[in-house]
Amino acid sequence: MSQEELFSEKEIPALDLIYKRAIHSYDGMVDRINAQDQKIQSLFGLSSLITVSIPIIGSGTEKPLDLCWVIPMFLLFLASICIGLYAIFSERMTAIKVASDPKVLLGEDWRRLSLKGFQYYWTKDAGESFENNLKVIDKKWRAARLMSVLIGLEVAAILAWATFRAWS
Repeated sequence: MSQEELFSEKEIPALDLIYKRAIHSYDGMVDRINAQDQKIQSLFGLSSLITVSIPIIGSGTEKPLDLCWVIPMFLLFLASICIGLYAIFSERMTAIKVASDPKVLLGEDWRRLSLKGFQYYWTKDAGESFENNLKVIDKKWRAARLMSVLIGLEVAAILAWATFRAWS
């Protein structure tokens, strides 16, 4: 059976519409993944800014920095950064990107496919990777929330430390 026969209009009459919808859906999925990555990168910057403020706040008084306060704040910073790095670079957190290279999706024979054949396989692969991509988005969202909590704890520790320094 030739590919033209396999992917004829009679067998899959709505393939053009399905393909267009799959592309639109896939682009939206990629945008959501990129948005989560951007949140994590913004949290990197915020966490770094907060951590750099510790010595600046400490230099405002003539008292030396107390390591019993600084070390936990630094550990919270490190934990936040490690979670973010894991969320961005871990293979378990990598989305399946379908359309970037047809050779990866369909092998060396992708040029031999008809337009309908290409649309069929691309749509099929995009559908199969949809669940995985949703899981990746959820994991990145959870990592960003955990980073936010750790940054909040670091801010609370800085405020407690600054208050303690002011009263002692």
